[in-house]
Amino acid sequence: MIHLEIYVPALYESFEFGLQPAMKIGDLIDEITSVIIQAKKLPSVLENDEYVCLCDIENGQVLPREKKLEDCHLIEGMTLMLL
Repeated sequence: MIHLEIYVPALYESFEFGLQPAMKIGDLIDEITSVIIQAKKLPSVLENDEYVCLCDIENGQVLPREKKLEDCHLIEGMTLMLL
């Protein structure tokens, strides 16, 4: 498990997640958005949205949805941005 901070600029908030390195980025996005929607009691318009993406803030790159988290060379404690 890798612990990452996920910053959501639309909410001006960050959330900490423990994520499984073997999961695909697309599945992680679905899981993260679902948890945030439930926690913040938001309408479910973001769930399963193909346009939501996860970005590496340090290098400004969008993480490919088809890759696994472990393939993206992320390190413990990194901050990613959910757009």
